[in-house]
Amino acid sequence: GPRHPPDEEAGPRDYRRLVDEGDRYQTEGRNAQARERFRQALALRPNGTEALTGMGYVALDQRELSTAASYFRQALGTNRRYSEALIGLGETYASQGQYPQAVDIYNEYLQYFPSGPHANLARRQVEALQERLRPRQEPASPDSRGTSGASSPQGSAPGG
Repeated sequence: GPRHPPDEEAGPRDYRRLVDEGDRYQTEGRNAQARERFRQALALRPNGTEALTGMGYVALDQRELSTAASYFRQALGTNRRYSEALIGLGETYASQGQYPQAVDIYNEYLQYFPSGPHANLARRQVEALQERLRPRQEPASPDSRGTSGASSPQGSAPGG
């Protein structure tokens, strides 16, 4: 085949290609290969929003939730409106049981992309999470009588 001259510096095309390959592997569930591609992409572009987001999704797939959250937050630090990172972070917070934070992130996505590709998902998630956040009406059990009126004895301060 045609011989490629060795690149003195890897161009944006290489970064893009690595991210695309990583995304494809991640979608197929081949997380080790995906992580390797995203690592190479980050070596070319340490603040690469897409590569950071990719690493986040790989970590999320493997239930490494705090790692995932950290990658998604880094990605959003480079581009606050990167939709894939917002959705990933929302999903991560929800998986961690941090429902209020998840709701905030999904609402932020909806604010930026009211008719974006993930808008329906985000709306459903917000509804489901708000449902979980509602205080449950539990019948008061008879043995829990109002004992909140126990006043602590006030020690009189010594006069100075």
